[in-house]
Amino acid sequence: MNKLDLIISMSDFFGAILGTSTEIVVHDIKEKEIVWILNGHITGRKKGDINDRIMLNVLAEHSKDIGDENKLIGYKSKSVKNHELKSSTLFLRDDDGKIEYVICVNQDVSKILYMQDILNSMLGSYTSTKKENNGELNIETITIDLIMEELENSKPFSLDSRESKMTILKRLDEKGVFEVRKAVPKVCEVLQISQASLYKYLQKIKSSE
Repeated sequence: MNKLDLIISMSDFFGAILGTSTEIVVHDIKEKEIVWILNGHITGRKKGDINDRIMLNVLAEHSKDIGDENKLIGYKSKSVKNHELKSSTLFLRDDDGKIEYVICVNQDVSKILYMQDILNSMLGSYTSTKKENNGELNIETITIDLIMEELENSKPFSLDSRESKMTILKRLDEKGVFEVRKAVPKVCEVLQISQASLYKYLQKIKSSE
């Protein structure tokens, strides 16, 4: 097995581990092209595309500046859909110390950042470790948990009681639930009210404060 075949074999192995949200690209510097790519949909590139040699040179110089001329770990970039990427680059050199191949790893972290924003909005009032089967936090589960928690705390509770609903809405608002996308429809579903009524209640709550 030659050097390039070994690089591709290892890249394919790590790609299988990291999954479809991670793009791995092998650049051949001498041939000035991408010789292998996995999950190219992330950046819109494909095998045979010409290298962006200027960018690769900039990355190589930056890796020297931070004290490691062979790798650069965890810098930010963007996907073809403008998603946030966590990118890392490995520079493979020949016997003369010249860069021969470059491996770039681009991880789409947009979903992780989205969930981080949700958790930050609830920081200090609620944290959840519940996960879906795929290991990601489920926003609907978080929202339902908060609603049910307030229903439990408000016992005895009646869905016919306007005051009870407003009490729960006030507590949910204080916990930042309504800053979460898709939370409003879920609250309306559980409390059996329209979105118009929910916003009307919230307006009265804020005006009374």
